[in-house]
Amino acid sequence: MEIRGVKVYAHWSVLLIGAIVLMGAVSDPSTAIPGLLCYYSVILLHECGHMIVAQRKGYPVWSIEIYPIWGIARFSETRFDILRSEGLVRQTRDPHADKVFAHARESRRA
Repeated sequence: MEIRGVKVYAHWSVLLIGAIVLMGAVSDPSTAIPGLLCYYSVILLHECGHMIVAQRKGYPVWSIEIYPIWGIARFSETRFDILRSEGLVRQTRDPHADKVFAHARESRRA
């Protein structure tokens, strides 16, 4: 599955946990199935929020991974990229700070 060009993966344990919950609710699965769908939908929605923010800030998002109790939105980010994207790299009037940022920029290119 893909959302906004980002692949979404579900760990195998998601299916295992879902099967265990459904086995426990054999007599009345009418609440277990919607409950599982809502639970994993909330995790996916939360990770989509991270994906959207990262894409808006210009970071490439590699994937979203869903696990039984958490999710991970994988994207590229470094401290210098954050400073640059937030406009903090050149918003100083202190020449010493400008030298520090210039050095950080040059060392990152090397």
